[in-house]
Amino acid sequence: MVIPVFSSLARLNRAAILLPLGLSTLLAAPLSSADDTPLPFSAASTPLASQVLQAQWDSLTPSQALDWRYSFVSTPLVRQQMAARANRVSAELELIAARYAVGAKEDSSQARYAEALQAWQAYVEQGRAPGTHSPDADAVLARLPGQLDPRRDMRDGPQAIRIAPGMVVGACQAPRSVVILDATGVHERKWTPNLSLDALIDERAAAGGIGPAVEVSLVTPQGQVLTRPVASWNRLTSGDADLPVAPGASVVISTPGIDTAQQWVNEALPAWLASRLPGHACQSWQLDAAKLSTPPR
Repeated sequence: MVIPVFSSLARLNRAAILLPLGLSTLLAAPLSSADDTPLPFSAASTPLASQVLQAQWDSLTPSQALDWRYSFVSTPLVRQQMAARANRVSAELELIAARYAVGAKEDSSQARYAEALQAWQAYVEQGRAPGTHSPDADAVLARLPGQLDPRRDMRDGPQAIRIAPGMVVGACQAPRSVVILDATGVHERKWTPNLSLDALIDERAAAGGIGPAVEVSLVTPQGQVLTRPVASWNRLTSGDADLPVAPGASVVISTPGIDTAQQWVNEALPAWLASRLPGHACQSWQLDAAKLSTPPR
């Protein structure tokens, strides 16, 4: 089933190469857990982003606990970068799909793959803000990989992320599904406890969704991109263990081509998915430090 609406994810070190130096630095360190994710920070005199988010959340939905795993922070720079990334990913997918469609016989595997890539492109297009064919980068709310965490703020002290001009903080509700982009299109699958990447690979293989792909990328709700081999005999080599799949994750079956465009898409598409909001029913606030007279406690 191709998803009709936008839902509110190549190894990380390879994806970082595609980004300008500032964001590449943020993504350079291996992310063994969400608590290790580096985030930008501003002057120590400004309020902590996690404090601001907690105060805003409590004022809006005091009866509902904030799930820090699905919190996020966005900056004008990352919104601009990911708007440009979405433009190019969409264009590259359109061209790759057109190449597969040339000379493809009706209902052949080649024709079906071209249709799948067209569905990928439609999903990227749907991942933009309403009315998005404008150069206004701020219309696209992309977030930095990672999450806000008050426990880390207490530990990190001066290094903790603080409110800066143009910054957006927010949090989402955990979704109950995962999104899969494979050789048959784009699918939304209900999340179940103990769901693993190996299980999803086997499931999509049985449905004909793997095709000639050799790798798959798992994008966590916290924006971590983990790439693993598809072949069962190769999945647990080099110490790689089976990976749990959390609600709100995305799974991308790599395109099988070896040309430059497909290799770029295999890295850029998961990186773009990592910038999407981590759940649904998201609440966000853009608050400049100068407008916050008293840091929330």
